[in-house]
Amino acid sequence: MNIPLSSGTILRDLHRVTVPDVPSVRKIGVDDWAFRKGVTYGSIVVNLENGSFLSLLGDRERESFRIWLDQHPDISVVSRDRSTDYSAAIASTQRDIIEVADRFHLIKNLSDKISKLINEKFADYKKLIRPEIVKSSEDKASKKMLLLPVSKRVDKRQVHFDAVKEMRSKGFSIEKIAKSVGISKPTVIKYIGFETLPQRSHSARNAYHLYEDRVSTEYLEEGISLQRIWERLVSEGAKFGRNPFYEHFKYLTKVKQSITRANLENKTARMIEEAKAPLLSPIVMSVITDKYIRGKDLAPAEAEFIATMRKLSWFIVICAAAKEFYEIINKSDIQKLRSWIEHYKDSSISYLKSFIYGLRHDMAAVENALRYPISNGILEGYVNKLKTIKRSMYGRAGIELLAVKMYLAEGVLFN
Repeated sequence: MNIPLSSGTILRDLHRVTVPDVPSVRKIGVDDWAFRKGVTYGSIVVNLENGSFLSLLGDRERESFRIWLDQHPDISVVSRDRSTDYSAAIASTQRDIIEVADRFHLIKNLSDKISKLINEKFADYKKLIRPEIVKSSEDKASKKMLLLPVSKRVDKRQVHFDAVKEMRSKGFSIEKIAKSVGISKPTVIKYIGFETLPQRSHSARNAYHLYEDRVSTEYLEEGISLQRIWERLVSEGAKFGRNPFYEHFKYLTKVKQSITRANLENKTARMIEEAKAPLLSPIVMSVITDKYIRGKDLAPAEAEFIATMRKLSWFIVICAAAKEFYEIINKSDIQKLRSWIEHYKDSSISYLKSFIYGLRHDMAAVENALRYPISNGILEGYVNKLKTIKRSMYGRAGIELLAVKMYLAEGVLFN
């Protein structure tokens, strides 16, 4: 517009703006938002009577919200998420304020519990899809349990040797074993090549230990033959006989064979796995389950997944409970909600039991969610707008400036 004006002047003018207070407001919604996700949070308050922005608080603690409520004596209804801090702040005012739990958060809380349950029970799903793999791993585990130590008195080398063998059988890398057991990589490689731990040698130690790292690296990683390595060392002044050198480092040939065999087995296993239908991740399983519970149309592959999962008793129970709960929320049936809680309160599924425990301790607000046509939906929109404004200032704006911009954003400016 060709107006000679600097950004600093605009910023100073913004700081001069005062967000007007509305002390006569009666119905509000409150929700938290993140200054830095997982680190610091604030609270946003919105007037539910006309959908206008009211205030930003610098945290989401009980005391801050209580002070704000004390400054607004006409408030009679507060819509909130399942936060116990907001609920405690309302209770501490000792006023007759109606608390309304947000329906969206009620449904989301149960969905989150279902996702956690599916993640925890993933082995059950895998057993249905890959029974041969599960059985094989169980057989290996049972065989390992039979390998108990027969002697109570073992030296330190034997302890290290047993630890190396056990960790290698579980697929740990040489580097990981060395770091965990507290020995060098060459020693780990040497132990891997032995079937049993050799007896201690009391003869004078030669200088082979000075070349263990180099020889193992050149032979195993670079593919240089022992003959060529020996020739190089001798040319550099090492005084090793060829046969003693071969005898000392012959364990590396067994290690190399073991690595080659393991690579072939892993490649074969991967080819077999790729030829089969892939396993779904817990996240995808949760999404399909949520669609099924909500009665949405399923693709053929999704319907097949549900049919497979319905072979599991816990899956049938949690889906039936969630379907019934969603129907109760949609129909606002308070009496049926009480019956639902009574029916499932002693469920063997811990996540469902935990969800119901939370409902029972917030029962008044949950019933009010079905009794009053109030929602925190508009708050979610304001939180998204707040995030956009915060990011446009690279996260450097303070609470006062953010509040001013939120207030001005209700008009044409910043929209």
